Amino acid sequence: MTWLGRTTVGIAMLLVAAGVAAAQDEMPGLEKIVDPFIPDGKKAPAGKARAIGADALRALPFPVRFTETIPADLKGEAVAVPFGDRSLGLKACLYVPTTYSAVRSWALLVESGWESSAAGQLEAFQPRAERQEYLLLVVEYRFPHGHRSGSLSGWSREGVKEVDVVQQPLEEIQKDMAADEKQVLALLKQIAGRYNVEPKAVGVTGFMWPGLMAYRLMLSHPNLFCCSITRTAVFDAECLPADVARARHRPFYVICGEKEPPWSMEGTQHAMDFFKQKRFTKVVMERIPKSGIDLRPEIASNYFRAAVEGALGPEQMAFYRAYSRAFRCVEGLAAMGDAAASEGTPSGDTVPEAKPKAPPTPEAAMAGLKAFGETYPKSDFKAGIAYMTARLANEKLADPKQADKLLRPFLRSPLRNDPLAVVALFYLAEKVIDHDTRGGDASRVLTAITTLRQATAEEKSHARDRRKELLKERAARKKVP
Repeated sequence: MTWLGRTTVGIAMLLVAAGVAAAQDEMPGLEKIVDPFIPDGKKAPAGKARAIGADALRALPFPVRFTETIPADLKGEAVAVPFGDRSLGLKACLYVPTTYSAVRSWALLVESGWESSAAGQLEAFQPRAERQEYLLLVVEYRFPHGHRSGSLSGWSREGVKEVDVVQQPLEEIQKDMAADEKQVLALLKQIAGRYNVEPKAVGVTGFMWPGLMAYRLMLSHPNLFCCSITRTAVFDAECLPADVARARHRPFYVICGEKEPPWSMEGTQHAMDFFKQKRFTKVVMERIPKSGIDLRPEIASNYFRAAVEGALGPEQMAFYRAYSRAFRCVEGLAAMGDAAASEGTPSGDTVPEAKPKAPPTPEAAMAGLKAFGETYPKSDFKAGIAYMTARLANEKLADPKQADKLLRPFLRSPLRNDPLAVVALFYLAEKVIDHDTRGGDASRVLTAITTLRQATAEEKSHARDRRKELLKERAARKKVP
């Protein structure tokens, strides 16, 4: 029985992922913990793999919260939430970069995983998500489960790795995949309700057996994903949608290692035969030199960046770069340089990673914003440029008059109708206008916020409360002799 059988599919899973060591029966030195995803009153599932997985999440070099739903205030940290059937203890983990700001939209990459793999995958992808500035979602799917029937071995850059072969009836895999797919789509919708996700820049990737979901999601929902990136992935057409015509012109990146054994190359070959038969037009297959059965997060990130650039175009990418430089300056965050240059080509995993530098200077940040405005004078991102220029002027160049001049247009059309108008006018009223000398003016700006159609009920309530506070302060000043 091979791992691509028909009536019963053999599943090959890497036993060791970034130190999680899910396959070992005994792991001395690690204290067993209660899994936070098990409802109160129920016993935690047996087995140390799950406890180790949660423990590994807590040991990551960045904060990880454990909550029931995705929070809206992540920044430079991750959250782990339950995914699917709680009795399985599976998790979905979202990482949000330190530079996140809702003022501009963000690409999002979905990494497909299996039980207790989230910690290793988060650790591997997080530096790329931070540097290339995208949201990272790691999902532990249910479908890569089964009964162990043997093991295989394959070369990797870390040495020879053992791989479990497990078997699962095809009909059970199909059922589990359908449930996983439905749940991850609901999770993506939840994330989009809390973070400014760019709908044209959501990608999906996967390694080995979970990579089958990266194929499936793109083939089933080509309008929702900008690319599919599979790495040494299993391929079985019976686990995929019957109608794939809508995805024929969407980008698929199929990655494998030069030193992979024949058994792990089967999935790649099956995939390429399938795409050729179905006449797909944007399939790239790359066999990475000096690589075997490796996770290859750097290569997946590079292909994702290329897909995002293709989906968004040069103007939006130029806006992201100018905005990021200014944001890092204002917030005092390290300058990471041009991610494209630091990452190299998609297969350039030997390129040294860029080291953090001092935050950009106000002059350099301002020059970048000005250059964007000159290059794209009629840009749809004019509001974002005006807002960030105002912040630089007010916070770094001590020029509130310039900031005031840049933000006043948000009181009038067309900028009044821009989604950013609420943020810009709050900043004008609370950070730029001097309340001691122009409190009445700030009150009028806050009143204008309450009339904006795009303002939420919470934002309108906050504007009214702040206006009342300003009026009280103004009245108190008048009483002072």
